[in-house]
Amino acid sequence: MFGTLVRRELLDHLLRWRFLLVFMISSVVFVFSAITFVPAHKRALEEKLSSYTGGPSRAGLQQSVRNLVSKPVGTARRPLGIEFAVNADSRYLPVYLGIQANGRMTTYTTALGTDNYLLSRFEDVDWVFIVSFVLTFAVIVLCYDSVSSEIEDGTLKIVLSNSVSRSLILWSKFAGAFCVLLVPLLTGCIISLLIVLNSGMVAFHKGLVLQVGSVSLLSAFYLAVVTWICIFVSAWLGRSSTSLVVLLVFYVLSALVIPGLAGTLGAKLVRVDSPQEVQAKEAAIQGLPAVLFLSGVHASRDTVDLSKMTAEEKQKYNEEQDRVRADRQRQISLYRADLERKRVAQLGLAMRMAMLSPNGLYKYTAAALAGSGVYRYRRLTAQLNGFVISWRDFLISQDRLDPKSKNSTDFENSRSFSSTVMIPDDRLPVFEERLPSYREILGDALIPGSTLLGISVIVFFCAFLVFARKPIH
Repeated sequence: MFGTLVRRELLDHLLRWRFLLVFMISSVVFVFSAITFVPAHKRALEEKLSSYTGGPSRAGLQQSVRNLVSKPVGTARRPLGIEFAVNADSRYLPVYLGIQANGRMTTYTTALGTDNYLLSRFEDVDWVFIVSFVLTFAVIVLCYDSVSSEIEDGTLKIVLSNSVSRSLILWSKFAGAFCVLLVPLLTGCIISLLIVLNSGMVAFHKGLVLQVGSVSLLSAFYLAVVTWICIFVSAWLGRSSTSLVVLLVFYVLSALVIPGLAGTLGAKLVRVDSPQEVQAKEAAIQGLPAVLFLSGVHASRDTVDLSKMTAEEKQKYNEEQDRVRADRQRQISLYRADLERKRVAQLGLAMRMAMLSPNGLYKYTAAALAGSGVYRYRRLTAQLNGFVISWRDFLISQDRLDPKSKNSTDFENSRSFSSTVMIPDDRLPVFEERLPSYREILGDALIPGSTLLGISVIVFFCAFLVFARKPIH
């Protein structure tokens, strides 16, 4: 009996114009996302990074310890192959990340959507976008009248008169709708994957298989959750027109309003200085007008005639200037560190608010499973902060090789390092990004994934309770 009911549901969905329209639109969007990803990924891989000092870029050159103290050491955030499926707003995250011996983080972002580059206002057309917007809407179109239409035309009453349990009917409706939804999802994923792999831009390996598989399973599970929500609303209201309106409101709130408000409220509740304010404050700390600071002039505004000073007065004056300069650099380091903490706090608040919707839960679970987006950014900055300790130790050990050096450990003032020791590029410690372990990935996905699972269980039982008590006239 169950097989008969499922076949009936499958034929009912497959023979409708809704399914054909959903299949065509989703396939076109999947193909479009893959075709646009290939050239963008190629440009990102070929981007010149010579201006960034992430390691031995020009073999054979030598640099002094003094110069290396103020030079950032870090990594360029290279694009990941899985970003065709889960971009996770990567274009808004810093492309270059570096850290100096004094702990000051330096970043360069190519696309600034807001004052906080960790919060974006736009979406990239990847698998997560397609599932969140296109296929979620398709579920509503296919399932808004799954129960209500049969209540209205009397079909459900006839089926129940044949001693068929209500639970069996509900399971058959879910199975039929879910199997139909898997067709555009799997077809689109396979076509998109083949286009990307055929381009040669993304290498096929075990890690990619696991990432693509986990994101595909998560997408199927998310569609199953939305399917149960549609069945619950349809059974609860019993009218197709009312069910459609309620589900469209749910779609707008879940996919558009809540994620959008999360970023806006996060930016309002935890304020982060704008790029212009950052430049003005750092200029003020340096004791310079903002115009001079932006032009790269870092000298003091004070003018002193050194020719009228004695040698002892010159020495005292230079020592005082070094102290003032180091103090200003220290203030800038503290300000930038506080700015970065506020950015992360702002993002954390926005993420928690976005997770009030199933759409937000799905998006951040997918980003965690792919190891991309803000999860990767957090790990990368943590690794850089750990690497700076070994970088400091290396510079101090090299500085002590010079008998004429002051052997200073004041990393805020590079002038304190008078060492003449020259270090070849190939001897410099090189930072290498460590990929996340499976435990770290599951840890990142635990909260949004378990919450999404909890919602599915609640909606599942609500659908059964409502349908079991629904009077059929």
